[in-house]
Amino acid sequence: MSHPQDTSAEIKAKLILDEANLAFCETTERRDEVGKRTADGSPWEDGKMEGEFDQDDYHRILELQL
Repeated sequence: MSHPQDTSAEIKAKLILDEANLAFCETTERRDEVGKRTADGSPWEDGKMEGEFDQDDYHRILELQL
């Protein structure tokens, strides 16, 4: 499994932009609690990733959210 330091600058830029968009609705969409974050509680869905990220990026995003 990759670590965040292995993430390219391009992916980091996409993450920042996508996370900014999610910030407006994250508190109502998350299925977990503050301080108890899990990958399954993320509002990210594979459909939101289509054409932008591959499956490795999807898992990396979930890890970075924790």
